[in-house]
Amino acid sequence: MRNLQLSKKRVVAKTTIQFEAVECGAASLRTILQYFGKIVPLSDIRKECGITRDGATASRIVSAAKSYGLDCRPFKLSAEGLCQEGKFPIILFWGFNHFLVLEGFDEHQNAYLSDPQQGRVRVSFKEFEETYTGVALEFIPNKDFTQGGNEESNFAVLPELLNNVKPYVWIVVILSIFGAIPTLVIAGATSQIINQFLNNNKLYFGIPSLWLIGISSTILMIILTMQYLIVRRLGFKVSKELTANLFQKLFSVPFAFYQQRMLGELAQRMQLGIRISDQFFNDILLFTLTMIQSFVIVMATLLISWQLTVFCLLLISVNLILNYKLTLNRVDSNRLLGIEEGKMLGASMQGIGDIQMIKASGLEIQFMSGWQIHFSNVIEKRQELGIQIGLSNVVASGSTYLMNSMLIGIGGLLILSGDLTLGALVSFQFLLTVLVAPVAQMSGISKQFQMLDGLLGRILDLQKTETDPTQDDLLIEESNQYQSANSDPDNHKLFTASTEIDVEFKDVDFSYDPKKPFIEKFNFVIPNGGHLALVGGSGCGKSTIIKVLAGLYNPLGGQIKFNGVNKIDIKKELINQVIGYVPQDVFMFNESIETNLKLWKDYVSDSDLESAVELACIKDMIDKYPMKYKQIISNGGLNISGGQRQRLEIARALALKPKLLLLDEATSALDEDTEKQVLENIWGLGISTVSIAHRMRSALMSDYVIVMHEGKIVEQDTPNNLLKTETVFKHLVNLENNQ
Repeated sequence: MRNLQLSKKRVVAKTTIQFEAVECGAASLRTILQYFGKIVPLSDIRKECGITRDGATASRIVSAAKSYGLDCRPFKLSAEGLCQEGKFPIILFWGFNHFLVLEGFDEHQNAYLSDPQQGRVRVSFKEFEETYTGVALEFIPNKDFTQGGNEESNFAVLPELLNNVKPYVWIVVILSIFGAIPTLVIAGATSQIINQFLNNNKLYFGIPSLWLIGISSTILMIILTMQYLIVRRLGFKVSKELTANLFQKLFSVPFAFYQQRMLGELAQRMQLGIRISDQFFNDILLFTLTMIQSFVIVMATLLISWQLTVFCLLLISVNLILNYKLTLNRVDSNRLLGIEEGKMLGASMQGIGDIQMIKASGLEIQFMSGWQIHFSNVIEKRQELGIQIGLSNVVASGSTYLMNSMLIGIGGLLILSGDLTLGALVSFQFLLTVLVAPVAQMSGISKQFQMLDGLLGRILDLQKTETDPTQDDLLIEESNQYQSANSDPDNHKLFTASTEIDVEFKDVDFSYDPKKPFIEKFNFVIPNGGHLALVGGSGCGKSTIIKVLAGLYNPLGGQIKFNGVNKIDIKKELINQVIGYVPQDVFMFNESIETNLKLWKDYVSDSDLESAVELACIKDMIDKYPMKYKQIISNGGLNISGGQRQRLEIARALALKPKLLLLDEATSALDEDTEKQVLENIWGLGISTVSIAHRMRSALMSDYVIVMHEGKIVEQDTPNNLLKTETVFKHLVNLENNQ
């Protein structure tokens, strides 16, 4: 039973490592819950905190804590006051952009932090005072709090990841054990050469012993080569399979998963397979193999001389403890160096990103002066760390020389007393090099385990994410999807009766935050070939409605019907064919114009492509290129204008001949004349459209207008009727006309 009281003394709170930069608040709350004896998965706390890509506010953390039976007392207190009066553990707002847990202070006023980003760290009071914002959250269990839950180790997923290669891992382990045998034979043969051949002049011992050493060395090299090749092959295999599975999973999760996470972090997850494979096979597995060999070698050295073995093990233990202490002293220096390097890199990236403004304003010298301050700090921290590393190297080298010197001295005494031969001492020294090999790695292996734990945690986080229920198997070929959708008579007849489609939103609910509904009981109908415009201020929910209709978001309630059929009863690949979606943020691949428009869909004909290009008023631009449709567009379309990108995006959607077109401010970068022509072309197709009006022109051209505010419909009618009275819509139209 855990103590449910806070302490004025320093406590130890097991750190919950965050998988993403935005979930430090949720990870800190989990650390507090775990301290009080309640184990809750981080993914659940993340949902309770309502974390988005912007993170979580203190108020959301307090609300989530209350749902788990914790009362919160937010307060403001200086660093000095916190040191003298604080009760621990508590959550701090750190550096105005981060949450972490304070475990307390020691007698030297060093602060001990349980940081979701770095683990448990110690900082000086000066650094604490500079970074602490003065805001703290103190949590106390109430009568509703219950202890319980089981801690799930991230390493539990490792056997599953290695499931296909387990037999080969065992082969490597067996090879490692057998690899110790030639080593022992070489040591024994060396002992015989010295004792019998060199000391006693028994020539018949010399040549066979040399042959034995040569054969054993060859066998050892073969075993090591086989071991290396198998480990390398296993690493490639696991890396390939894991990366493929991660890729498939990342593209199978709901769109909301991407909305809640940073793009850079998601891109890094694609490399998890490679990083986990390298970490396990190149570091941890090889270390384990050397440990196995060392264990076998220890058994042999005990037979040679138990006195020397005990002495060496004691000296190795002292060396390990000393190295551990020196490594701990370097933790703070490494952390501070990382912070300063991050600041320098950030300043460098900012300078490169703002180079146009810097040159235009003549600020090169001022920028360089600021950058050099960061660079000087990095050099200073590197020098401090270099001194500590140098000290560690001196201690390591000195202890090695000391051990060898004392080994010869003690071994000499044992030889004089008749308890040891000269050959046995030499063979012992030979085996000692194998015995000490893993010791040199031990100072860093704990860090490798921590890194692997974090990587596996990110894998688990992704695996626990629910797959989009509408997502089909990614391994199905696009062409097969197209054929299967059109060969299904029940689905096919829904849309081939006419060239149009009608849409009905019936009591649709949606929320980004489960505790705070955003869209409630939303209703509208778009008749066949009808044009609906969504109008409203920024953040009112227009794009949300479009994304729900496009299938990027799944509604929490209600029904979306196409031609009277519930969307969930229609095959997703068919819906994708009848809906064209033009988002706000246009993305172009670093491919030809043709590929960007067809999106690798072979069933899009050249005539459909030509027609779509003309409708989007982009044909003139394409014809000017010497390579026409084979012209390469740069990544993101940086070598064309914003208006050209938007027209290509519209052409991309029209090339699929959709029956419902969704336009999310799709003409915002077009001039008025081009916008009018594009909209008239689309309207002339007779297809149903839902558009978000950037300018009021598209709304005035529509059949029906819905004016939104904070997720709710405030006005809806035809444009003409809305203009007859004093409405929000009329105000927006007049405002644009006056401009």
